Amino acid sequence: MTDDARGGWRTAAACAGLGPSVFYDSTPIAIARAKSFCAGCPVRSECGAHAAVVGEFGVWGGLTETERAARDAARRGPPPAVDDAELVALLASGDTTVRAATLLRRRGDLSRRTIYKYLSRARVLGLVERRDGHLYPVGR
Repeated sequence: MTDDARGGWRTAAACAGLGPSVFYDSTPIAIARAKSFCAGCPVRSECGAHAAVVGEFGVWGGLTETERAARDAARRGPPPAVDDAELVALLASGDTTVRAATLLRRRGDLSRRTIYKYLSRARVLGLVERRDGHLYPVGR
């Protein structure tokens, strides 16, 4: 469902018609009461998705903002770690005519930001050299 001027998911919510103060009070009793409304709500997932996109405070989709942040962090998992030995292995095994970023990208689980982080580390370690404005593995 969408949430628009004609109603959308909010009109189908178990809390429709309740005042917002029920969901924005941060005392434990108030949080438990708010969550009790969410327990059987048919649009709980839409409500939680809205809160995630907008960054809402309070109880949305049956979770507080702290609980939503913890859930989202758990979904992302830990950041990938590439130690110096693996970085050496990744770049030394590659063709010196292929960009170092491409070799790191082939690992599969590194974001663009993480790749640049490791390219910076590779420069410090002397594993890459700049040619034609790009970094390439140093020939060994």
